Amino acid sequence: MIRWILRKLRIIKSRPVEPKPYLYDISMLERIVEYGWVLRNMDECTTILDVGCWGTLFPIMLASLGYKVTGIDLREYPYTHPNFRFIQGDVFEIDLLLPDQKFDVITLISTLEHIGILYRTEDSLDLDADRKALNILSRKLCKGGKMLITIPVGKFKILKRYRQPGEKFPKPIIPWCKVYDKKAIERIIIEPLILEKIEYFIERKGNWMPGTEEEAMKFDYPEVGAKIKSIACLKLKRR
Repeated sequence: MIRWILRKLRIIKSRPVEPKPYLYDISMLERIVEYGWVLRNMDECTTILDVGCWGTLFPIMLASLGYKVTGIDLREYPYTHPNFRFIQGDVFEIDLLLPDQKFDVITLISTLEHIGILYRTEDSLDLDADRKALNILSRKLCKGGKMLITIPVGKFKILKRYRQPGEKFPKPIIPWCKVYDKKAIERIIIEPLILEKIEYFIERKGNWMPGTEEEAMKFDYPEVGAKIKSIACLKLKRR
């Protein structure tokens, strides 16, 4: 019996462990201002689509406030709520995944900068994927609906990170995310979306505070090992 138990324990131990959502202390991260900014700009709405929800409890927070929330992510989402439903899949297939539904608000919180870049190799980047994704998502907005987007800003760059032990990527360095400059922001604002508001926030000595466009765009991040210190929050409206 003891040998059988030990054998079972070895089998369980050898199984690959699914990565857990990064539910960490957000006090030093841009999430602390992003979540507050989104809540401040929800306006009158009932239905919300949260794109890239895997690593956060934010859609559950919104559901707890009474909103009807749908989340979509490539990875499985482990949390539930009566006002929340999760769709596992690619945002580029959203017309198939949610064929008849439209939303008052679509949120992309620190998500857009990864689309077409995260988990790609150097020769398979799609630097136009963010623009394509917004074009597709705009069709899921009600007339007059809003899209709330947060992105890192500064000198334009593709940030990377080293491969961590146990990660199965084809190269030791992989693309991580895009940093947007003013020109890159202008490229993603396409019909039928119009820019209603843009605000900038900067981390100063561990605290996030409002900043100016000029201050935010000065940041020139190192290619590897960067910590985000400047973001833009965009409020787009569907004509």
